[in-house]
Amino acid sequence: MAIRRTTKTVLAAAAALALLPGLAACGAGGQSVADACELIQGGNASLQSSMSELSTAMTSGDTEALSEQVSAINDEVAALGEKVTNEEVAPVYEKFAGAFGDLTTQIEGMGELDMTDTEAMTKVSEDMTAASTALTEAEGELREVCGA
Repeated sequence: MAIRRTTKTVLAAAAALALLPGLAACGAGGQSVADACELIQGGNASLQSSMSELSTAMTSGDTEALSEQVSAINDEVAALGEKVTNEEVAPVYEKFAGAFGDLTTQIEGMGELDMTDTEAMTKVSEDMTAASTALTEAEGELREVCGA
């Protein structure tokens, strides 16, 4: 049950990334909002592929592969964030990246969870729901600032 819910949460994270294409708006000075949003859109394809690999690692039960994939995804999200310098977009992307990192940390922790510990499973489920909600809210803010 928890693995099914976790898989749904990973898919929700992937869906949040899938909603990022087409982000563009006008901005002034330095990196424009449109340029920043275009960078985010460009990084989306690679992240989508990584999320697919994460889903595979989750279902395989290979905790080492899961940990490696979580780390790789968080590195991709962070690297993309370093390229986003627009004053309006950068803090919103940072919030998105933080929420995404929180969710992937929760996913990674699933590998160490005793599936027979009902109390622990409930806590993890609640934490995953909170992390997923935060990611969805951050994604909405990012879409709003990018005018999508």
